[in-house]
Amino acid sequence: TAIPIPSLHATAMRALLLLLAMDHHPRLAGGQTAPHASAEDAVGCADNLQCAALNSLSLVQRGVLQARLGLAPPADSVLDVDSQPKPLDHAEVAGSDEDEQVVGSSLSLVQRGVSHFWPSPAPPAVSALSPPLSSMPAATLPATLDVDLNSDLEDPHGAVYRQPQHADFTAAFAPAPSAIHAEPASTTSAETNPKSSEDVDVVLDRVCVPPAEVESALKESAARVQKSLPRWPSMPSAPREVASPVLAYLIQASFAERLPLLGRAFKRIYAPQDVFVYLVDSKMLDPALVRAVLPAPLPSNVAVRRARHAGYYYWPRVQVLLDGLAKLLEQSWDFVVHLSESDYPLHSVDWLRRTLGRQRQKNFLKLGPRCTAESPVPAASGGWYWWAQQHAVASCESAFEPKEVAGVRFPIEELERQGLRFANAPEWMILTRELVHYATRPALTHFKRLISMHAAADEIFWATLVLNIPDFSQSVGSHVWFLHWTRDSTDHSPETLTERHLPRILEDRARYVFMRKVDEVQSRELLERVDSIIDMPEEEAPYDNNPDPHWDRSTIACKENAFPSPAPPAEAPEID
Repeated sequence: TAIPIPSLHATAMRALLLLLAMDHHPRLAGGQTAPHASAEDAVGCADNLQCAALNSLSLVQRGVLQARLGLAPPADSVLDVDSQPKPLDHAEVAGSDEDEQVVGSSLSLVQRGVSHFWPSPAPPAVSALSPPLSSMPAATLPATLDVDLNSDLEDPHGAVYRQPQHADFTAAFAPAPSAIHAEPASTTSAETNPKSSEDVDVVLDRVCVPPAEVESALKESAARVQKSLPRWPSMPSAPREVASPVLAYLIQASFAERLPLLGRAFKRIYAPQDVFVYLVDSKMLDPALVRAVLPAPLPSNVAVRRARHAGYYYWPRVQVLLDGLAKLLEQSWDFVVHLSESDYPLHSVDWLRRTLGRQRQKNFLKLGPRCTAESPVPAASGGWYWWAQQHAVASCESAFEPKEVAGVRFPIEELERQGLRFANAPEWMILTRELVHYATRPALTHFKRLISMHAAADEIFWATLVLNIPDFSQSVGSHVWFLHWTRDSTDHSPETLTERHLPRILEDRARYVFMRKVDEVQSRELLERVDSIIDMPEEEAPYDNNPDPHWDRSTIACKENAFPSPAPPAEAPEID
């Protein structure tokens, strides 16, 4: 009988797949439990081995099991994409299908598993609304589909968890390149049933803290975070060096006047083996304008996506970035480069690839600890303004503008005394795939909620995270963006670079990868000179893979009552 597969309830799906398997394979029907049948499952099923086996399999495993056992679907079965349960509403982030310059459609994990493993002589029929499953490139499939049904699907960081909700995007990439080395299984999350109610509790959909809940949320999240963050995996999840790492670029765009530079930079950083996602502020800029300065048709490894409007400092900006990074995790890559529309490269892509390949386990961000052994009290002036701000902030994506909550203080000193170390870093950075995967996992929900209530969440999230990951085995290198601040600047961003900055840029060019910030008009002569330099042959990358194991040792908790809560300045400079 033809059965429309997506219309089945999850339980019916389980029963169908395993009963079909048992009919075709006596070794399962003869009393041998399917992989992952646990004592808990057996008790709940009253010693019914078929029932126990069904309940023990995740959606991905069931799809893979059916396909690997060679069970072809009925000839007229339909995988109807439109009838699949919809993910969380990300219309503001993902945009409509017309806004996506990508190939493929929104497929469930089971559909992708069947597509990946189904024997070629019997492909399933597919709805005319979506491309044939057999045409979906292997690179678009989550690595968790390639699982051993006899292996444990626990997260390598020490907890069983569900697929991050913000990783559910509505479109797949076109064919993407594979990395030169096998991607470790530990870099991709697995969909499975959680072990305990506590695991379920931490898998929250989004970070949303209304003003009335800030005080209680601070207490709850602080208590959870003080118990320690999830541990970094004990086994190395990436090689120390790779010959030619695959790069991913996440580029944020907001202003139409900067689009000429965006198109110019694309010509310098584009490579067919890399992956590119442009996040376009839906309030400030039309994505069509971004596409207009990029090649037409858009290359298959490039996507232009709408993003929610999110101003500097507050948590919604971090969430937009995490959403974009989660999208990129669908592809194979080694490093992600987070750029703005005002950044421009100082080296060729080949030079950058060689440089990063020799330090595959290093992340590049400008780490600014709140206090160090040399300076246990933050400077009252000339330091980072936001450390002095102790008020708590409520935010909930686009539901309302982030706002200070009167009478509620962010307990930064109390948290430091409990061992949590704080630091700031610009959001323009280069991160390893492993750190991005760790940062997007649901088990960090309470850490994210805690940081979301700080007045400068976007500046402290990544730096504070890397300082507090238990057993973190990667390292942090120096910031690789050249920028210039004037001593008397009261602006919120660094000075626009011009040709007069060229001598300093050339002097320190080996230390930097990008310059920030530049303008197509004001920086015209500088850009022409830099382009001519990039086109010249370069020496081998100067860096080697020699991470400093003591890179975070100087960070300490600040002395108690370090701040007298000073009044804010007229204009708070942005650390860009």
